Amino acid sequence: MKQLSELLDTFRIQAADIMETIQEINRIASVQLATSHSKRIEIIQRIVADHYQLPVEIMHSKVRARSYVRARHVAIYLSRELTNFSLEDIATAFRPGLDHGTVSYAIESIADIMTTETGFAEVIAKLRAKSAQGIEDISMPLFAYVKRKPAATTP
Repeated sequence: MKQLSELLDTFRIQAADIMETIQEINRIASVQLATSHSKRIEIIQRIVADHYQLPVEIMHSKVRARSYVRARHVAIYLSRELTNFSLEDIATAFRPGLDHGTVSYAIESIADIMTTETGFAEVIAKLRAKSAQGIEDISMPLFAYVKRKPAATTP
């Protein structure tokens, strides 16, 4: 009976260690997910700013110059398409104090321009693809970079 009791105690210790390890892995994964999720809009903003040859800071500014507004609206439009953020979250990512109505207007504005301005839909498609690739790159699984041994090949 003593051996069984010792065996059960050993199992409890090992199970506790395993649970602690699982909790730590979950904590690390959730931190990485939150970080990558918040960076998605930043990536879109940078890609759009680069396309329009503007500093990325304009995404957060109140400047209403036509070129700035167009770039900001395109980034907002792509943020809505490529992320799961709410309109309020997107607004906050662009500028604290911005409201969801402004984001909604920007999305509608870009959708209208896509139907009326020749070639604009193609520009949006290219920026969408480039942004999606950038987002995919930061969404790699936590252990994606662990090198694995190649499978043994049989002659």
